Order: sequence, then structure tokens, then C-alpha cells
Amino acid sequence: MIKNTASHQQSYSGGASVGESGAQTLAKRAGVGKVGRARTTARRAMPTYDHPENLRVYGILLRNGRVLIAAEYVAEVFCWKFPGGGVNDTESAEEALRREYREETGLEIAIGALLHAPGTLFSPWSRVNYTPMYWRITADGEPVVPDHEPVEIGFKDPEHVIASDIVAGPEKVALKLALGGAKATYG
Repeated sequence: MIKNTASHQQSYSGGASVGESGAQTLAKRAGVGKVGRARTTARRAMPTYDHPENLRVYGILLRNGRVLIAAEYVAEVFCWKFPGGGVNDTESAEEALRREYREETGLEIAIGALLHAPGTLFSPWSRVNYTPMYWRITADGEPVVPDHEPVEIGFKDPEHVIASDIVAGPEKVALKLALGGAKATYG
């Protein structure tokens, strides 16, 4: 495992799964682009993301039957999550995902399918709302964590990740979807 350690906000409670191919298609349809608050309309079952609250983006990198995991603290809780983080006001979700992956792993990524966008959730770990989105990504090379990043990065067995108590429900759902599983439930 590549080392460092620390604190990104992220959340872990229920939500609906989105199975779309092509990040651009779903993001465009959902209106994702900049940070803000999520809202739901009577005509749509899924939230619109024209201004999602605390938008967080994560990339799932699968290689040789293993998944890249970031081990770090969310508030005071040590957890495993996918590399990624917050979206700045001036960037799109995809731009933020590329920036966060580069910052945490040193990798340049290609963004694939948007796997899971459960809407705005409440984190029992950080005690704040957040709106996570999970993409399937690819990248060449080996991850290298910069000295200033407080995180450990390493490839893990996906089944071990799914079974772990230190992985949040939305991450488990996204990983199951990345592995080709049907809609999954939290827990």
C-alpha cells in the first residue's frame, strides 16, 4: 500500500442506483456541471443536479481483478473509499475527478461510465450532507501519492472491499455495479 493519511468529506447512507453508460450522457441529462444544492422535481424520480450540495466525485479503477482504494480519515473515522473528492465552484464534475485523481494518485485518468449517483445523502461519519457520484475510470501507470496528501493508496480484492465494515454503502453499490452486478442495496 502506498502511504500517507487524513480527511476528505464523504457520506454513507441510502440512495438509488443509476446504471448509465457514458459519463457525459447522464451528467448532461442530470444537469451536472457546477456545485450547489440538489433538488427534486415532481416530474422526475431522480434528483436534478443543477446545484448539488457538497458534490463529491470518485473514480473506480479496476486492474487485474483488484480495485484501487484510498485509505484515509473522514472526519474522525478511518475508512476505505475510492480516490476522489470535492468539486470546486469553477469546475465540472469530470474536471474535478481528473484533478482529484491526479492529486491523490499522480495518475491521469480516462473517465468511462457514470455508475452510481444516489443523490444527496447524510454522512453519519462527517455529519454533513454530500452528493456523491461514482465513475468507472481507466489509467496507465502505477499510483504514487504525493507527500502532502494524507492518504494511503493500494489495490484490494473487490470482495474484501464489499465485505468490509470500513467501506460506506454507496461505495459498495458503486463497486458492485462496476463489477457488473445488478442493482445492489446498502448494508
